[in-house]
Amino acid sequence: MNEQNENLESQFRYADELIANEQYNEAKDALFKIIEDEPRFGKAYNHIGWIYETKEKRYREAEKFYKQAMEFSPDYPAAYMNYIYLLNTELRGPESEAMIMKAKDIIGINKISLWGEWAYMLEYSGRFEQAIAKYKEIIPMQNNADKLEQIRKDIERCRTKQEMQEL
Repeated sequence: MNEQNENLESQFRYADELIANEQYNEAKDALFKIIEDEPRFGKAYNHIGWIYETKEKRYREAEKFYKQAMEFSPDYPAAYMNYIYLLNTELRGPESEAMIMKAKDIIGINKISLWGEWAYMLEYSGRFEQAIAKYKEIIPMQNNADKLEQIRKDIERCRTKQEMQEL
């Protein structure tokens, strides 16, 4: 890694610490400085998008930044997951499904989280059998008892919805 990249990564870690300490305005300043120095530093775009989405509720700006993060850092898993979370929050199933299909091949993506969002997208799209099957795919990957219990509840909820549609 060259000196400029090391410096950018150091600045990025500092911005990440600011976020962890809930100093969001300072973090945004640091992240915009990174982009000013290197406009193609995708991870900075992702973090700005996350702040816009989760802390400022500026969803359209967040979406723009997530897309830029994926464009400039196509191997950075967090940008894909954050964008999928946004799409699913807005119940944008077709767009979410397309992004999931891209994200599933990204090395380092959290498969449990991705499969959970995939199942959720199938569920809110009314594809209950597929959602149940996707929730079941998570079971062997999951080692947290509370989260396994949540999967059981998710499957039961899908079955209840399926039964209700048949009324």
